[in-house]
Amino acid sequence: MAVVDDLDLASNYKQLLEDNDIPVELKVADDADEDPSVSVAVPEEYLDEAHIVIESENVYEDYFDMTLDDDLEDYSEVADEDY
Repeated sequence: MAVVDDLDLASNYKQLLEDNDIPVELKVADDADEDPSVSVAVPEEYLDEAHIVIESENVYEDYFDMTLDDDLEDYSEVADEDY
C-alpha cells in the first residue's frame, strides 16, 4: 500500500487502520546503504478503504495544524500588546 521512511508514522498508520477494522502489517526493509523504509501493507480488498481512512486523517491533521498556527499567531499578537 504505502512505503514510508518513518517508523513512527508507519506505526500511527497501523494503529489508525486497526482502529477502523482494517487488517494491516508493517514490513521493515533494512537496506545497508539507505535508511530503513517501512511498508504498510493491507489486503487488496481493503486497499480503497485504507486509502480513504489515511487520507481523511491527513486532511484532519492539516486542518488542525492550520488552526493551531492561526491560534499561535493570534496569541503572539496579544502577547506583544502592553497591558
